[in-house]
Amino acid sequence: KFIPISGGGYLRSFPSYLYKYMLNNFIKNNFFFFIYIHPFELSKLEIPLLVKQSNFKIKSRFNLGRKKTNQKLVDLITELKKNNFEFTNFSSLRKKLLNEK
Repeated sequence: KFIPISGGGYLRSFPSYLYKYMLNNFIKNNFFFFIYIHPFELSKLEIPLLVKQSNFKIKSRFNLGRKKTNQKLVDLITELKKNNFEFTNFSSLRKKLLNEK
């Protein structure tokens, strides 16, 4: 069974030790690791529309772990670098993959 780990919500929600464990299991068998993080997940500011238009459950979900996200992202990058992962954007990756064929 697979548990998703490549989104900011997962990075924010899972404890660091669990995220690191799942990340290491994933990268043992995979060549690519993609992660998308919304800008608000890295900000300490309140999300104005979220505060005004959402119920408690949604506000809690989107605010969960935001205070530690920056450090968790640093830890994630460190772990990937230790495993010799290369960092790029989708545009550069696409060009590289198309040139290799």
